[in-house]
Amino acid sequence: MDIMVTSYQYGDNKRFTSIYTFPKNLDKDEIHLPPNTTLVAPPALAENQDALWDGTAWSVVDKEALPPNPYAPV
Repeated sequence: MDIMVTSYQYGDNKRFTSIYTFPKNLDKDEIHLPPNTTLVAPPALAENQDALWDGTAWSVVDKEALPPNPYAPV
């Protein structure tokens, strides 16, 4: 049975985007993470907050209004 690793992904803007689970490589002790991924879980957030990764830890920031998507169907 595979040992699964839970990691946390962030976008180019360093804001948390999703949880990512993948099998641990059993041949090696170290875990190779995909780009823009950390093993540190983000904090609990209110609806108007985002988690921002600084390379070491998460901080909580207010969500910024996103500009409208020009490609969204009308």
